Amino acid sequence: MILKVGLYYFQCFLSYLFNFKNKYSLAFEKLCNTSFNVKEIDRYHYKTVISGVLMIYRKKSNDIPKELFGNCVIFDLNEASKNHRINYYKSIHPSSESIHFVSAEKCSGFNSLLHKISFLIITLPIQLSIVLLGLFKKDKSGIAFVLLNLLITCNISVLMAKSGRYEITIFSAYDTNNAFLSFFLQKNQIKVSCVTSEVPLYKWNKIIICNELVLCSDYQYEEVKRFKETIHYDTIRMGEPENFFLVKELYTNTAKINSTIGFLSTGGWVRNALGHIDQGTDIEKNENVILSDLNELLINSPQIHLIIYPHPREISFFNNKMQELKTHYKKHLKDIDFTINNSSKKSNQLFDENYLSVCYMTTLVFERAFAKRKSAIVYYRENDFPLNYKSDYLFFINNKHELSNIIRSTFQLT
Repeated sequence: MILKVGLYYFQCFLSYLFNFKNKYSLAFEKLCNTSFNVKEIDRYHYKTVISGVLMIYRKKSNDIPKELFGNCVIFDLNEASKNHRINYYKSIHPSSESIHFVSAEKCSGFNSLLHKISFLIITLPIQLSIVLLGLFKKDKSGIAFVLLNLLITCNISVLMAKSGRYEITIFSAYDTNNAFLSFFLQKNQIKVSCVTSEVPLYKWNKIIICNELVLCSDYQYEEVKRFKETIHYDTIRMGEPENFFLVKELYTNTAKINSTIGFLSTGGWVRNALGHIDQGTDIEKNENVILSDLNELLINSPQIHLIIYPHPREISFFNNKMQELKTHYKKHLKDIDFTINNSSKKSNQLFDENYLSVCYMTTLVFERAFAKRKSAIVYYRENDFPLNYKSDYLFFINNKHELSNIIRSTFQLT
């Protein structure tokens, strides 16, 4: 299997090198895309590539599953997501019974010393190509994990073959290995379903290769039409947002009107403070603009209350000291009263606390739209976002004037 994966890798590499417009080229492009497994400071350093290759040499024998059981196989990155993914799968396949979960985390090692030596010897040409590619590609974050992803692909493919399993559902569509793994499994007569997550596809998920494409938001239908050259599938179906099965029973009734706006934070300032990888837009700056505009717009509307829904990273940054977090937000909300959500409940359990939510960009608004609760994505614009999408529950706001209009119409202000 190692040799088979290696040959497939070079097929993809050559297709990419000669700019062929095919699935092989797309699989390789995705394999080398930006990875969130490195910090921004390491993203452009050549040592990141070398560290990624050497990482394999340090891999110990893992407790790799010997066989896959059950009628359905689910694959995701981490063991921690096991119960969550199984429950999601059951929510869109209610009749499913026996499900086996396998993770990249468990498939990222070796069964034995012989397995390790064989992999390292057979993949020497691949290691050389990775080292050379790292010299020319500016963003080296994805390249650093190519060899590890090939190991994971080998291990999961062996498991599927041993177990006689011919269908698999893969989560984490943003992962750099997603298209390569999916396409390789398809080449080995395995049916692959890919769950997109509700995040818009254009940024990190616009390269997908699968048999069944499971969408998690209505908005993604527009994107699939837009990216028909990079998203390949045989059938398509509508699922639901990945976390919605946890809260769907809360939103069976129509939303009740109240006089509250919710600000859904993505914690851009914390991401910057912790050195997270740059996503090509200044989230911190733009979230601050939204807060300042809300401050100005709500000064003369004291009947409307603002609730801040902080990102979990913000809460942990201040070690659960909510007064310090409120002081942070007071810098941008100097003239109005507001509260910080201090509930032990997750934000998606509290959609009915506010009749309108605003944000710069967060997956929560797509969950709210699915629950038929009004939300607005404010000032977030990129070349492929937003597309021509109409909804009674999700709005795209271009400027402060439009933000003012949506607030006034929602709450019937004069």
